[in-house]
Amino acid sequence: MSTNSQFENFRPLDAQLIKDVEKVLSKLNISQTLAIELYYNEIARTGKLPFNIEIPDEQTLKAIQDAESKKNCKSFNNIESLMDDLND
Repeated sequence: MSTNSQFENFRPLDAQLIKDVEKVLSKLNISQTLAIELYYNEIARTGKLPFNIEIPDEQTLKAIQDAESKKNCKSFNNIESLMDDLND
């Protein structure tokens, strides 16, 4: 991999994300560098990401799109209405 290609997809991390991660790492007494090294070692060891990423099927994609556009979604004013609908 050339040096230039390493950075072509680079984008800065969200500042709040960095703060949140730093809090967790601090409690674990782990540096950001060590955390990244652990992550990379796990990828190298297993040949995959250390968490599941799946491409959603068509039904899931439609459900995500519907939820984002609030299409085909029900809403309820209280828990009783929700429970009534679930029990129907």
